[in-house]
Parts: sequence; C-alpha cells; structure tokens
Amino acid sequence: MAATFFNRIRTGRYGQTVAHVCLARMQYSSMNDDRQDNLNLLVVCDLTEDSPVWQECHKAFLEAAKDVDPTGGATHYYDTSIDPPYWTRRQADGRQAVRTVQLGRLVFYKDVP
Repeated sequence: MAATFFNRIRTGRYGQTVAHVCLARMQYSSMNDDRQDNLNLLVVCDLTEDSPVWQECHKAFLEAAKDVDPTGGATHYYDTSIDPPYWTRRQADGRQAVRTVQLGRLVFYKDVP
C-alpha cells in the first residue's frame, strides 16, 4: 500500500505530499472519516515503535520512498474480501484501469480513470 502513496504523488493527480495523498477524502478506506475507520486509526495510534506491525509498516514506507514498488506503478488497490470497486470496470467512455498485480488479498491497479 505504501507504494501507492508515492505513485499517486508522481502522477500529480492526488496531491504533492504523502499527507495530502493518504488523507484525501474517500481515497483510502482506512483513513475515511467514519466510526469504524476512526477506531482503526485509534488502534494504530497506540502502536509503539517496537511493535511488529509498526515495524512492518515503517519498513514498507521506507522501501516505497526508495522507489521499491512491488505494485507495478499502481495508484489504487482493493482487498478481495470486498466486491471489486466501480473503478475496476470499463467506464462508459471506454477507459479502464489496468490491473498490475495481486499481492495476497490486495489487487492493484494503475491508470484508473
């Protein structure tokens, strides 16, 4: 997921900083302003730097910042535990997002209309 932050910055469509990109309304479900996601964010706020989860996230962020991108340039993804989002389908104007890779339960896309 961290690579998508930097890929979005590179496109220029989603913001100029990681904060702008990850906090943009309705872009990353874990950052949405609703009750369930706010509970998720509170759990993250309680993590300490010696937590394995925090360390894994930090490592992924540092790798993405160095242009290590296992997503193939993806700007979007979804978890297969949900139905594919509307943007994965061909749009009325014929444009369609390009699926790049699936990593575990996450399916990644680039060139999302």
